[in-house]
Amino acid sequence: MGPSLTRVRTASTHPLRRPISVLGLLGGALVLVGALAPWVSGPAPDGTFVSVNGFTGAGDGSMALLFAILLVVALSSRGLADSRTRTVQLLPAALGIVSGLYMAVALRGLPQTLDDLRNLGVDPVVQVGIWIEAAGSALVALAGVASTTLLIRRNPIRREAAADVDALDRILFVRLGIRLGGMVAGLAVGVWLAIQTYGSSGSPFVPAYGLVGLGLGLGAAALVLSLFGPSDQRKGR
Repeated sequence: MGPSLTRVRTASTHPLRRPISVLGLLGGALVLVGALAPWVSGPAPDGTFVSVNGFTGAGDGSMALLFAILLVVALSSRGLADSRTRTVQLLPAALGIVSGLYMAVALRGLPQTLDDLRNLGVDPVVQVGIWIEAAGSALVALAGVASTTLLIRRNPIRREAAADVDALDRILFVRLGIRLGGMVAGLAVGVWLAIQTYGSSGSPFVPAYGLVGLGLGLGAAALVLSLFGPSDQRKGR
């Protein structure tokens, strides 16, 4: 008898880790810092100081942040990394591009914001926050497109066992949906508590409460998924 052969199974490296995930994390961090930092500020006629950031006004900065966080969460998913379904593979690019589009809308509306403040007697000055978030959203969009490109090249669409693949991809969307629901619910509760506590949506504590709520909501969703949710990992990999 010949020597027996033993198949050794080695852990595979997550395909969306460095450098794409680092790029996504860096972009997400810049979006977070930019959303909290002042976009426009200036003195008002009554002697007060007016400051506008990504969470005030139309809230385009907060929406860019939300989709950036969703992209970072998606990039950490093994189910996404192993997907052979085109719709799922396109998800990172879609999230990154939507984040970038919200910032494009914010930049386009910047002159109107300045005019509105001038009409109120404020002497507005554009601050660095909006440019930090714009740079971050550009990195997020780049990371999303790069990850989708990598997925399409690495994982060709698999026709066999289509029902099993579709079921796993539905599980992935359910898990992402639960995370999104937790984030939105936590953000809403945090903002509501800040408004109830400080009496104004313009309070500087509103973004802080909102971010804390968002983080707690994401953590609660992760806890629910770990206890009750189906696994999004692929078998046999």
